[in-house]
Amino acid sequence: MGQSQEKGGFFKKVINIIAGNPTPAPKGSTDAPGIYEPQEAESLDLRFVKNFTKSGGHFLYCKDLAELKSNIANVCQEQNAKFIYTCEDDIKEILKDVPLELQTKANQSNAICSNCEALIAQIGGIMIDDIQTGGIRLKELPEVHIIVAKTSQIVENLHAGMAKINNKYKSNRPGQLTTLKGSQDESVRQASNDQNAKRVLYLLLVEDQVK
Repeated sequence: MGQSQEKGGFFKKVINIIAGNPTPAPKGSTDAPGIYEPQEAESLDLRFVKNFTKSGGHFLYCKDLAELKSNIANVCQEQNAKFIYTCEDDIKEILKDVPLELQTKANQSNAICSNCEALIAQIGGIMIDDIQTGGIRLKELPEVHIIVAKTSQIVENLHAGMAKINNKYKSNRPGQLTTLKGSQDESVRQASNDQNAKRVLYLLLVEDQVK
């Protein structure tokens, strides 16, 4: 997905998934695969987006840093969030050009913007830890949560997500690890007191080369 054409193709596929439309056949193909022919495997990124949006998450693909900043501002305007919390220096650097008031205390904010550790394709979940939350418990964070993530953070399942975290931090693994899910996720809806039930999740996905 490094070239612009590939980005456009990815974006069009994502739009089709969100809209519930079939993915267009590749150029040059005349017929759909027969029932006995092998089906093309769905990529991790598309599977994640499908499961994430199905569970009630909001997905935005950002082609560059300017679009990322614009989308953060638009989300906050949509949610009437004027005060935003983050504890991460790189997110603070992004937010300083966004017309929002940055807060150092979560309880004085109506939105949080953070990075994440991994995006889990199998369940459409987002793994975060106390590095992203500043050690604040999930129930004490603002309900509007804007996640900034890279395409390379998408993995197959929770086991792969844990392996990614263990490899990144080695013996100094962060604490308070949790998986964010959309409020319409079946496990969230069935739980009597799930902290994701009222959470409004936005995922802003950017390419790894965007800085």
